[in-house]
Amino acid sequence: MIQTCRKISLPSELSSLNEAEKFVQEFCFDCDVTHARHCDIQVAVLAAVSNAIQYGHRHHGPRLFYIECNLTETYAMQFIITDSGQGFDVENVLDPTDPMNMGQREGRGIYLMRKLADKCTFKKNGSEVVLEFGIR
Repeated sequence: MIQTCRKISLPSELSSLNEAEKFVQEFCFDCDVTHARHCDIQVAVLAAVSNAIQYGHRHHGPRLFYIECNLTETYAMQFIITDSGQGFDVENVLDPTDPMNMGQREGRGIYLMRKLADKCTFKKNGSEVVLEFGIR
């Protein structure tokens, strides 16, 4: 069973990264997450937020993105980051670890999300990412 703990909507602007970071930090603190795990969560969630801002809403004027934080009965934290963009083909994102892609900006955020989260799932054609982290 998943219990929704918190939700926030923020303007799709780079200045919203600070507010998103604070929101995630407070949730981690309330859930008594270790410092090391908190760092993984912050990097992965902020990578998803950054992607929502930079790619999800580009050229479409002011819009909102959403972060939902959940804590499951098995002590897993779930973060759902959603934008209203058209999405993207998750299977065709460049692999930033491939030497041919060195220097490319594309794919680094998704790489971090997949490496740091216990589970990373893309939904709604890529406009929603669900990141799950075990905390106990």
